[in-house]
Amino acid sequence: GEYYWRVKLVEDKSELLVSSSRNIKILEKISNPVPIFPSNNDRIDMTDKDSIKFSWEKTDRAKSYTIEVFQTTALGKKTILKEEIGATSFTFKDLSKLDEGQFGWSLKANYQDKGHKKTAGNAVTSDFTITLSKKIKEIKPSDIEIISPKTQFVEPDEKSEN
Repeated sequence: GEYYWRVKLVEDKSELLVSSSRNIKILEKISNPVPIFPSNNDRIDMTDKDSIKFSWEKTDRAKSYTIEVFQTTALGKKTILKEEIGATSFTFKDLSKLDEGQFGWSLKANYQDKGHKKTAGNAVTSDFTITLSKKIKEIKPSDIEIISPKTQFVEPDEKSEN
């Protein structure tokens, strides 16, 4: 609810000074979303996978959620994705932004009060590690074999004929 107050300076039953009215608005407690996957310190083997599905429990009264995915390095956190969505899951498909290593994700529930003012709850963060159990073989020039055509033709450069 919303509450109002004033301060009065009273001496011998006389009001000497009266402050202007002040108010305070006490909002309902906003609950935080609970991450389901990846949960804290999960290891995700991305071998043969083409996406990561982030999921969490629905929060009462949440109108939307803000998800942020970041890579953790010695230099700090590098944001890879920040998105506001209305569902309780998000499928991340742009694997070109990922690498093996340490990552994290944070999630905020977004609410609207009766005056349609948007309020975000506290961020809940989980860390996870991306691994690859099957490494891609490094290719050396000696590994490459041209199988067609056996005879190769190269057109002479006009400048070199002079």
